[in-house]
Amino acid sequence: MPSVADAALDQQERELLDRLVAELRRVYGDDLDGVWLYGSRARGERMHDESDVDVLVVTRSARDDKPLIPAVWRVLEALGNPRIYVDARQRSRAWVEDRRAIESFFLRDVDREKIVLYGRP
Repeated sequence: MPSVADAALDQQERELLDRLVAELRRVYGDDLDGVWLYGSRARGERMHDESDVDVLVVTRSARDDKPLIPAVWRVLEALGNPRIYVDARQRSRAWVEDRRAIESFFLRDVDREKIVLYGRP
């Protein structure tokens, strides 16, 4: 499995991900099951103007509240609002396992390329 050292990230994006994982651990607590980097950055592809940082947040339960986007905004604000595009999505572990069971293209790609930033793969 690739590591964050293999990712196409600059220093500011690495700091953003470190802070984001810490913030997600604070916000979600024991419900946080995993944080994964996926997409072109995880594959190590060269960055371009429209590149974003794709993050999948996996929780143990299905959640009704929506703390993810405000958490991303807090981290970006703490970093001085750099021009980093973050595409963050939250899904439950049950959703992940259901998608794996039906061999969803999206999850197959995520599983192949993901970098686990926190928790379980």
